[in-house]
Amino acid sequence: MTHVKRQKKSGTDKKKGSKLLSRPLTKDSFAKTVELMPDGSRKVFLSPDQVELLEHQRDTFREKFGRDPGSGDPLFFDPDADEPRPLPPLDLNALEAAAVEAACGRSSLTR
Repeated sequence: MTHVKRQKKSGTDKKKGSKLLSRPLTKDSFAKTVELMPDGSRKVFLSPDQVELLEHQRDTFREKFGRDPGSGDPLFFDPDADEPRPLPPLDLNALEAAAVEAACGRSSLTR
């Protein structure tokens, strides 16, 4: 089982309280967020925003299925399914078309 540990508060600017999440992901920053363990597993350090997102997903799962998620359950699940199952794959063509329409000032998603 992968252990998740909260990231230390060093990722915030204490003067402004702003989060320093806009930095590009580099090999060094990856090394600071993932620790390889001797058994081959990884320990992932999460930001408070990431922890909040995962807690929200867990709460949404509980509301939908009436139980805590298990080790075989998907993290992001199909909300229309009666049993926990992963979201269907994205239709990249539809996603691209929606992005192009949004950039042009019109959207088929709001019709």
